Amino acid sequence: MINQIKLKLDKTIASLPQIFQKSYPFKSFSPFLFSTITDYSLRKGKRLRPLLFILSYAAHANKRITPQLGILPQSIYTSAAGLELIHNFMLIHDDIIDHSNKRRWQSSLHVLFNQKIGKNQKNKFTGEDMGIIAGDVLFSIALDLFFSIKANPQSKETALHYLLRIAALTGCGQFEELLLTTQPFEKIALEDIHKIYDLKTAWYTFAAPLCLGAILAGASSQEVSVLEKYGRAIGQAFQIRDDIIGMFSNHNNSGKSCLTDLQESKRTILIFYAFQNADSKNRKTIKSIFAKNRVNQKDLKIIRKIIIDTGSLLQAEADILRLEKKAASILNRSCINLEFKALIQGL
Repeated sequence: MINQIKLKLDKTIASLPQIFQKSYPFKSFSPFLFSTITDYSLRKGKRLRPLLFILSYAAHANKRITPQLGILPQSIYTSAAGLELIHNFMLIHDDIIDHSNKRRWQSSLHVLFNQKIGKNQKNKFTGEDMGIIAGDVLFSIALDLFFSIKANPQSKETALHYLLRIAALTGCGQFEELLLTTQPFEKIALEDIHKIYDLKTAWYTFAAPLCLGAILAGASSQEVSVLEKYGRAIGQAFQIRDDIIGMFSNHNNSGKSCLTDLQESKRTILIFYAFQNADSKNRKTIKSIFAKNRVNQKDLKIIRKIIIDTGSLLQAEADILRLEKKAASILNRSCINLEFKALIQGL
């Protein structure tokens, strides 16, 4: 069923240029904006959020829908594509905040805009300014697509309130993450990092798509609550894994610079554990690197070594396993049948 869903989802996303042009005639009044956001939207990605949304909807919509049948109306896929566009909107703004030049193995959107307008000192704006606007435009389109789904009006209203709440929580998480970079390492608590992971990642990456699919399919509030708890637990594990990939992978594997988190002085759980476990010499080294205006590959190698030597990587890996077990235990309480549970956990 997953392969069937992916194929139909990819086909729906591939049709986005036609959908954009039909409802929003960008090509006639802003061809550059049209071509840029459509090309960006068509970039390959994991599609994790729309896939979880579709699976959750299918699992709750009708007991006759099974992983073997895989029969779902097109409006579900259009709505899922809208959810993916919401993710794209957040990535555009996130790359501007993080000063990240790469996204999904290509230039970030604001970088493309800077390349287009050039380094003309007469310009009173930058590619970053244009990126913020493009992200906002994409968010509006995404909401329109998402709520084009054919569903009970009351369920759609409930889903609207839930989605807007998630958008606000995600913004709060990004805001708090920036503030945390201003705090001395000695004053940062583990709860601070968990709170940011919960707000910035867990809610909108896992809890939101699972709960929105269930809400639109008419699931009970009790069932939505179970999925919410599951999503938040597995979302924390996902973010820790993402931190590890960001620290120890490379551009070819992750699609973005491995220096981004270090350059932006992000207080990830890896860095928290490393500082807590380090001796005074390594603590000074961490502080000096995080105080630099520009980090390099040598700094990255030093931080990587400290993380490994202090046992912090193993500590983070243990956290992932603990959270995965917690999430699995919560999902067992869901009314979803075993086949759909297996598909969700597989993702």
